[in-house]
Amino acid sequence: MAIPDSPLMRYARLELADLLAVQVDSARREQPLETPLLNWYEGDVIVRLLETLAQLLADEPLGELSAEMADKLAARLGQPAGHDQDSVQKAIAAIVEIHCNSE
Repeated sequence: MAIPDSPLMRYARLELADLLAVQVDSARREQPLETPLLNWYEGDVIVRLLETLAQLLADEPLGELSAEMADKLAARLGQPAGHDQDSVQKAIAAIVEIHCNSE
């Protein structure tokens, strides 16, 4: 997917990045919300969208801001409810074993 790169579009993205950066900087002094507005899966979708935007605009301030916000939201989200790392590893090992035995 190509991002339009006319001077006008690039300027619009730069202006948006500046406005959002100011908003994020001013919000750093605010307390985080106590009640989540999203469930884990909705938050994960937003993280993925921000990560994609960061990749598409990697050389622009909006891309840097997107990456920063994706990392921050992912850290706050943590793992989904009921996530058990041991169960995940056992399931992966079982799949690998089945695949290796089928050859």
